[in-house]
Amino acid sequence: MSTRIPILVLGATGYIGGSVLARLLAHSDRDEFDITALVRSPRNAARLDSFGITTVIGTLEEAGKLEVLASQAHVVFSMADAKNLRAIQAILRGLRKRREDTGDLPLLIHNSGTACLNDDARGMYSSDVIYDDMKPEQIEALPSSQPHRQVDMAIVEADQRGYLRSYIILPSSVYGIVSGPLVNARVQNPYARLMPHFIRCALDRGQVGMVGNGVSTWNNVEIGELTDLYMILLETLLAEPEKAGHGSEGYYFAENGEHTTLSPLL
Repeated sequence: MSTRIPILVLGATGYIGGSVLARLLAHSDRDEFDITALVRSPRNAARLDSFGITTVIGTLEEAGKLEVLASQAHVVFSMADAKNLRAIQAILRGLRKRREDTGDLPLLIHNSGTACLNDDARGMYSSDVIYDDMKPEQIEALPSSQPHRQVDMAIVEADQRGYLRSYIILPSSVYGIVSGPLVNARVQNPYARLMPHFIRCALDRGQVGMVGNGVSTWNNVEIGELTDLYMILLETLLAEPEKAGHGSEGYYFAENGEHTTLSPLL
């Protein structure tokens, strides 16, 4: 591997992905990062080029392109689509090729989500179960039918086969309005999907709705706190990788509070 660290960013123009990319660009070790981003729009590619990022125009549906890009990266930030199994399979093939061709042990940092914990309460009750990422057996016991689980399971299986190390971040409800150079350049989406959607529903109906009895609880995390977690994890992996659990022990919840489901009816 060269002295610079090749990093692939997927989801670079999104709310979470763009926030992580902005932190990479502002990082004290920025000169050591060789960042490549896959983007759909030639316009956004041109704008990202001005930040010293190598851009490739394409989509997650282009499996061959994803595989090649992953094979060229020591670190892959997968933050584009937590449900896209075909895309993650292409990334895994690329990382396996890198391992076989270069001997490098690549790192996959994937953005999943706490939807995998959904109990379909529909606002009618609040669960007493507390999930703890220090108890990975709780997550591993979740059925494959839960949201995101097929993707997460494929990633953990790849780690178990030994050709990469995987780290799965599970954000709860993310909130906050993003600002910064990528937003100013009109590259990054500054808004989360969930809360603006709820607000639009309330405005359309002229009132705020409630799911069931409104007693289910969701956890939440502010976008800056989430990107803090990404940076703490990355810095640990680059300095002392043995300190961070990976594979089945590499689940990381992102949360700092909770709220009840007093949200508009869908």
